[in-house]
Amino acid sequence: MVFSTSPTRDSLSFEDFLDLLSVFSDTATPDIKSHYAFRIFDFDDDGTLDREDLSQLVNCLTGEGEDTRLSASEMKQLIDNILEESD
Repeated sequence: MVFSTSPTRDSLSFEDFLDLLSVFSDTATPDIKSHYAFRIFDFDDDGTLDREDLSQLVNCLTGEGEDTRLSASEMKQLIDNILEESD
């Protein structure tokens, strides 16, 4: 959990919960918002957003059902486009 200060990262304290909510506040700076957005989407917590993180993100957004799952070639094309646009 990105906002947890617990050693096992499996729970939120009240202060953690307030930190989580403050990121979504209108008063939070773009730097703070982008920092936490990056951490949220870095699924393997390795400090980079790589193809695997992006693939997992796409699956979270589209669902992993048979009717919504992207084919391997569609996923590759989408991730290539994301990486090209972000560079």
